[in-house]
Amino acid sequence: MGAYNNVSGSQPYWYTHGAYPEGANGAGVNGGTSNEVSIALRDRDVKTQRRKEANRESARRSKQRKKEESELLSSKAQELVKESVSLRAKLEKVQKQADKLYAENMELREQV
Repeated sequence: MGAYNNVSGSQPYWYTHGAYPEGANGAGVNGGTSNEVSIALRDRDVKTQRRKEANRESARRSKQRKKEESELLSSKAQELVKESVSLRAKLEKVQKQADKLYAENMELREQV
């Protein structure tokens, strides 16, 4: 029977059955009692779960920020396209006006 022969396969057999393997002196493998080792393992599991949850939350916030930044950039790009169209129309109008004034100026020069 291997160390990971419980139903889920994710925890050692001795962890799920409330006992940790003991050394020849009756103390736990790490020199503590089986209860101390079990508590240490549970504490480690709790810390791991907290860290995983914190990482998930951090990833969620990061994705949300990225989404908001993307939406903001998309909105800004649309505004810039509209502004570009408007400025091109104004430029065309000013160029026509400049051409008209140039033609008037040439007529006046011919009269002089």
